[in-house]
Amino acid sequence: MQQKRGKLYRWLDERLALSALSDFFLNEPMPGGASVWYVFGSGLVFILIMQVLTGVLLLFYYAPTMDHAWDSIRYLMEEVPFGSFIRGLHHWGASIMVILAVLHITQVFVWGAYKRPRELTWLAGLMAFSVVMGFAWTGYLLPWDQLSYWGTMVGTEIIGTMPVIGEVVSTFIKGGGSIGAQTLARFFAMHIWVLPAILFGAVALHLYLFRKQGVAGPFKGSPDDLEQHKAFFFPRQFFIDVLFALFLFLILVYLSVYLAPELRSPANPAVSPAHVAPEWYFLFLYELLKYFPQDWIVVGTVVIPGLMAVLMIGLPFYDRSAERHPLKRWRALLAYFSGLAGIILLTVMAIRSAPETLAVNEMLAKEGRVIYTGSSCGACHLIHGNGGDMGPDLSYEGLAGRLPDWMRGHLRNPRDYVAGSTMPSAAELGLSEDDIEALTHYMFSLD
Repeated sequence: MQQKRGKLYRWLDERLALSALSDFFLNEPMPGGASVWYVFGSGLVFILIMQVLTGVLLLFYYAPTMDHAWDSIRYLMEEVPFGSFIRGLHHWGASIMVILAVLHITQVFVWGAYKRPRELTWLAGLMAFSVVMGFAWTGYLLPWDQLSYWGTMVGTEIIGTMPVIGEVVSTFIKGGGSIGAQTLARFFAMHIWVLPAILFGAVALHLYLFRKQGVAGPFKGSPDDLEQHKAFFFPRQFFIDVLFALFLFLILVYLSVYLAPELRSPANPAVSPAHVAPEWYFLFLYELLKYFPQDWIVVGTVVIPGLMAVLMIGLPFYDRSAERHPLKRWRALLAYFSGLAGIILLTVMAIRSAPETLAVNEMLAKEGRVIYTGSSCGACHLIHGNGGDMGPDLSYEGLAGRLPDWMRGHLRNPRDYVAGSTMPSAAELGLSEDDIEALTHYMFSLD
């Protein structure tokens, strides 16, 4: 059996150069030996593979049209075995990928591994990071629910603030003057075709340059010491990377099972949620814009992000010294970590300022359902196929992203919240404040 296996291997090796491939991937020399600090790059490759696999599985069910996108995600999560789990892996994989990319960039910066002759390796890595953020943004719209629709609206308006080309770029991305079928089609095309092609090209270039220039190694120790303690990628570093990949996978499984991604109510261009915010990795920019008046908004949308991008891209070219030790580059590290701390602080502030949603009381919700039925609300409103169609469909009102105070105020006097509303007020229906509270809980229970 072993002899046959050896013949098969030699036959394949002669045609596919398996030995050369094995040498390329497993016999990478590592100055100073294996280290846990090297796991971030391998972790990113593992998450990228996971994103591709789960993304392909999602494509089997996703329908990229305004009429069916939301329904296809809903069907996937409720009807397809392990559908919610697969979507959770893909959803949380995006967040973990962003975190790993920031950690990887930070480690390279601290170790000074961007310096000559690794300038192009640094630039290829930054390109890959920007594409990852593009993935995060384009994928956000695809569920076509209220939050993603209005969050994308905010994002395209931010792009529109760029001088000279802003309106042109924003219109091109949307496929017209407003977000609609063309926008969804373009985001879908970018997410599954354009961005993957750029990302795989950037990653391939990054890995090629990484192998060509070699591992920079620790910032301390003489070249002779590092050479003396040199080891190869296999087996020790390979084993460390596998353990880290397993750790990441367990985190993904936990998040996918216990914190499944939510799906808000279907996108409704006519009704905006009470609170609109992007995913957490863009919250710092969203929060930053609050500190600029409208006439100066371009400073927050273009000037500051653009300056940060230029500083990161130009880093290897204006920091040309051979010194890599962090303590001897304290000014550069102070500037970098000050900027990173500012981003983290803005993100935390945005999260803390987000309004709290209502924790539905099941008893009040049941009482509210009785009041809803007794007040003949079903004559005008549809809930999952039952009722009239004179008023808005309330089937997924609990997922619409409204605030509890908005709902209470709307029930008290609808005309104060929706111009031209024909819905009777609470006083006209003879509803008390307790009835309004029960109805509010019932509305938030609808999904």
